[in-house]
Amino acid sequence: MKEKQKHLQEFADKTGSFVFQPDIKEKNAAMEGWEHAKNIIKSNNYDVVILDEINCALEKGLIPLDEALEIVREHGKVELIFTGRDAPKELMDAADYVNVVQRVKHPWQKGIVARRGIEY
Repeated sequence: MKEKQKHLQEFADKTGSFVFQPDIKEKNAAMEGWEHAKNIIKSNNYDVVILDEINCALEKGLIPLDEALEIVREHGKVELIFTGRDAPKELMDAADYVNVVQRVKHPWQKGIVARRGIEY
């Protein structure tokens, strides 16, 4: 049991932030997803579009902020939900709603690895 606790301590969230250096594959994938999302939003076939973790991609420069702001201003009848940490101030200023969700507990803290369909 002590070995498991030691292992979990090694991965304890000590900084409260996640840092990564995006490479060209990540940038291309983000832009491909963004282009798809824009087409869905502009189609007006949906009442709600959720762009999960887009704020992180915006903050890291993977998606152009000016394009996201344009979509927010011209989204028509579609309700847009942008999630993720570190939303740019300009996006928060342009949004109709802004909520902050704070992690209190996460399965990762018990050693449960990321699960397909949940964390990715």
